[in-house]
Amino acid sequence: MTNSSWFYSSLDLPDGLFQLFYSESGLTALHFPGEKKIFHTPALARALPEDSRIVLLLKRYFEGEKTDFGELSLDWSGYGEFCRKVWQAAREIPWGTTLSYGEVAALIGKPQASRAVGRALGMNPLPVIVPCHRVVGKTGDLTGFALGLPWKIKLLQLEGIKCIK
Repeated sequence: MTNSSWFYSSLDLPDGLFQLFYSESGLTALHFPGEKKIFHTPALARALPEDSRIVLLLKRYFEGEKTDFGELSLDWSGYGEFCRKVWQAAREIPWGTTLSYGEVAALIGKPQASRAVGRALGMNPLPVIVPCHRVVGKTGDLTGFALGLPWKIKLLQLEGIKCIK
């Protein structure tokens, strides 16, 4: 893929300025306000129309409206098979519900791999779209989240999930 096939757009949502990175194959990354990640592939700025599917879905989500990102194409090129399996399993966790790391590990056929599942979720480039915030500790406790526990709590509360801290 050439450098000119990677794009980004800034989305000004009620919770701040988000950056969405995408290729011709699909979404590649979503950066939250204040996030210090660097997108490692040169990308060209290209504004997304206000009525584009992803913009509408993200706006609905952050307004607390039940949202399904399942129809969106994602570009996970450059990531290993294990991460892709974990992220796909996380994508299938329904709105307003949680699973434990062990349950996600079992879903992908690796019941002893809960720690590896946690590491893969920590590398998730598309939080919210791949709802890794819906994965919690075995007893329902909130454990790590790459964007910090305040964001995890906020995202779970948007979905009506009572948080244990």
